[in-house]
Amino acid sequence: MRTILVTRDMVKVCTLAWLAVGMLTLVSLPAYSAGYEEGKHYHTLPQAQPVQTGDNIEVLELFWYHCPHCFALAPFLEQWSENAKPENAEYIRMPGIFRKSTIFDARVFYTLEALGLTDKTHADIFQEIHVRKNPFQSLDDLRDFLKKHGINEVDFKDAFESFAVDTKLKQAQLMFERYQATGVPTIVVDGKYRATASSAGGHQELMELTNFLVEKAASERP
Repeated sequence: MRTILVTRDMVKVCTLAWLAVGMLTLVSLPAYSAGYEEGKHYHTLPQAQPVQTGDNIEVLELFWYHCPHCFALAPFLEQWSENAKPENAEYIRMPGIFRKSTIFDARVFYTLEALGLTDKTHADIFQEIHVRKNPFQSLDDLRDFLKKHGINEVDFKDAFESFAVDTKLKQAQLMFERYQATGVPTIVVDGKYRATASSAGGHQELMELTNFLVEKAASERP
């Protein structure tokens, strides 16, 4: 029977090997084990809500054009959408309707959506309200804005007062309640998880949390 002498160098080598294995294990763990706490950083809805994105994970933003926090979050969302959004995620917007003063903005959003002009005008509406100080509370306030974007005022008014837009407003109001949102901006992932910049710890942190929730939701899909 041979006796194997264990030297300090052998112990050191073995220790480093085990540390390397441990590091590889940590690296290979999915992002959803990265320390976010349910109830603190995000909330799980009591009942999952339907999504509009099919096989893709829905990332839905509840917003209000007059909200300064939504205005502050907008560039982070744009950067995330262009450079950091997971391939299996789809970003959509829904106006938050939680009091009477939010209805006009929501109607404007759905009117522009009906005209196929949301992407062209969305960012500039924030500028119009928060930078140019347009009250943006009546159709009269919109005249210069519509002219600037080459939007026919009659076409806009027809869509603004349409049954289709009325239906969208009712749906948005219902969904705000179902998401149990307490304000805007709020991000809802896959109809299951709700988070805010406040719960995440900041705007950039909310984008990182969103990616975490996208991966978590994807892992839970059938």
